[in-house]
Amino acid sequence: MVIQWVPLLQELALMNPGRVDSLILYASSCSGKETIPPSPEVEQAFADIANSSSSIQEEKIVSLLFPPDWLKANPDYQNYMPIPKESVIPQVLQAQFEAIESWDSTCTNLSNITQPTLVIVGTEDIFTRAANSLMIVDKIPSAWLVQIRDAGHGLMNQYPNQFNRIVSTFLETVR
Repeated sequence: MVIQWVPLLQELALMNPGRVDSLILYASSCSGKETIPPSPEVEQAFADIANSSSSIQEEKIVSLLFPPDWLKANPDYQNYMPIPKESVIPQVLQAQFEAIESWDSTCTNLSNITQPTLVIVGTEDIFTRAANSLMIVDKIPSAWLVQIRDAGHGLMNQYPNQFNRIVSTFLETVR
């Protein structure tokens, strides 16, 4: 089983199918020209994180992970996920962003994935838009799609019990 957030692991399944039993594609895209990118505002917020202090980074990261209404209802969001206490090195964030943007080969080959695949995404994910998951499901034969209403990019932290039940059900069904 592979749980992934980036197309690199989709490539692993394509290049080494015998090493992957099943895939769980969480908040994912297949990158390339077909991918629906985040809005320019979200891209700018991600870029701003690289040049921010630790406390500002936390605030911006949280705003990318969780929908505003959920944050208002859950001001104790720190209880839902660990927040790093140190700033991320700007070069690391920039390299991650560039790698995501430049990946360009996976979409056209997804129909070759034969492993049982679960695609799970939050309907309010502003970073990896839910439409990207629909694209993946259209390309991978027999893939499952689960969209969690009102969840953002951090859905596994937002709704951990629901996320775990879905993953467990999928794994129990495909084994």
